[in-house]
Amino acid sequence: MSDQRLWTKEFIILALSNFFLFMSFYMLNPIIPIYVTDVLQDNAKTVGIVFACFTTFQIISRLISGYLLDRIEKKIVFLIGRVLFFTAVLFLFSIPGLTLLLVARCIQGLGVGLATTAGSTIAQDLLPDKRRAEGTGFLGSFTSIALAIGPFLGISLMQLFNFHIIFLVCIIFSLFSILLGSFTETKKRDISQKQRKKRNFIETKVLSYSIISALYTCVSGGIMVFLPLMYHKFGHIEFASYYYAIYAGVIFIIRPLTGKLSDKAGPNISIYSGLLLGIIGLCFLSQSSSLILVILTALCMGCSVGLIQPTIVSMIVKQVPAKNRGSAIATYMLSNDLGIISGSYVLGLVAQLIGYSPMFLSSTLILVCAFLIYTFLSARISQIQMDKKPTP
Repeated sequence: MSDQRLWTKEFIILALSNFFLFMSFYMLNPIIPIYVTDVLQDNAKTVGIVFACFTTFQIISRLISGYLLDRIEKKIVFLIGRVLFFTAVLFLFSIPGLTLLLVARCIQGLGVGLATTAGSTIAQDLLPDKRRAEGTGFLGSFTSIALAIGPFLGISLMQLFNFHIIFLVCIIFSLFSILLGSFTETKKRDISQKQRKKRNFIETKVLSYSIISALYTCVSGGIMVFLPLMYHKFGHIEFASYYYAIYAGVIFIIRPLTGKLSDKAGPNISIYSGLLLGIIGLCFLSQSSSLILVILTALCMGCSVGLIQPTIVSMIVKQVPAKNRGSAIATYMLSNDLGIISGSYVLGLVAQLIGYSPMFLSSTLILVCAFLIYTFLSARISQIQMDKKPTP
C-alpha cells in the first residue's frame, strides 16, 4: 500500500541532508582530540573538557528543541541547527587556540542538538506506523555511511595535508546539508493555545528507556573520544580509520534488519544481544594492539549499536502520542548527551589515572548496569501487561 512506503521524496531529501551534516561531524570527531594534544599540546583531561563543552550545549539545545518542535514549524528548528553548525566550522577554519576552540564547540553543540532532534522528529512523522523501526534503521544507515567515510577521510586529510583542509571540506559538507535541508518538507500542524501551554521540555513516559540509552552512550562516547588518541599513542592512527570503517559498515547492515526484527519479535532480543556484544567488544578494545583485535572490536561494537539504537528509538516513539514526539525524541537525545558528557569527562579522568586500555575494560561495568536495569524494566512491563489482560 502507498501509505506504507518508506522511500518517499521527502524521506530521501531528509536522509541526504543528515548524511552531509554527519559527514562533517564525523570528520571532526577523531581530529579534535589529536588537534588538542598535538597542536595545543594539552592532555586527555582537556580533550574531555572540550567534548564536555560540546555536549553541555547540545544538552541545552535538546531541552529547547523538544519544546520548540511541539510549538513551531519543525523545519525552522531543523535549519537553525544546520546554520549554527556551519558557523561553528567557520570558527574552526581559523585554527583557533583553546578559548576559541571551546566557543566553536559550544556553538557546534547547539547546532547539532537542534538539527538532529528536529531531523529525527520529522523522520518519525514521515514514516508509516507499521514500518517505523525499519524506517528508523534505514535513516540511521545514512549516518552509518557518514561514520564509515567521515573519520577515514578526516584522518587521511590530516596525514596528507593539514587541519585547514579538513575544516574547509567540513564547511563544504555543512553547506550541502543546509541546501538540502531547505527542500525538506514537513507536515503542517494546527496547535491551539491550550495545547501549546501543555508542552513539556521532558517527556516523562520515556525516561526509563532513556536511562538505558544514557548508560550505553556513556561508553560509546568514551570510545568516540579516546579511541583515536589510544591508537595515536600506539603509533597506529590508521587503526582508528579501519575501526570506524568496519564499525559503520556493520551498523549499515544491521540497522535495517534490527528494525524488522523488533517490529516482528519485540525489542528484548535486540537489546540483550546488543548489550552483550558491547561488553565483549570493550574487552577486545582493551587489548586491541593488533589489527585482528581492532577488527573484532569494530564488529562487536557495530553490531551492538546497530541492535540497540533503532530499537530504543522505536520503543520510545510507541510510548507517546504523535503530538508529543518532539519532546519524546528530545528526551531520548538528551539522555544520550548526558551519557556522552559523562563518558568524555569521567572516562577522561580515568584514562589519565590508569591508561586507555584499563579504562575501556572498566567501562564494561557500565553496560552490565544497563543490562540489569533493562531486565528489571522488561519484567515490570511484562507484569503490567499481564495484569491488564482480562481473566477468563
